[in-house]
Amino acid sequence: MVADLSFAAEELGIKYFLISFTDVFGVVRSKLVPAHAIADMEGSGASFAGF
Repeated sequence: MVADLSFAAEELGIKYFLISFTDVFGVVRSKLVPAHAIADMEGSGASFAGF
């Protein structure tokens, strides 16, 4: 099991992560995040709601 996504990206050669969620209307929303920025997404979220 991998401890965090940045470690997984480095170990597995992953370049991008697709971060997604379903909004209140049932529509899937997503962001393509480069591997070098994934640690920030893990800590503070992907800012889907604008905050």
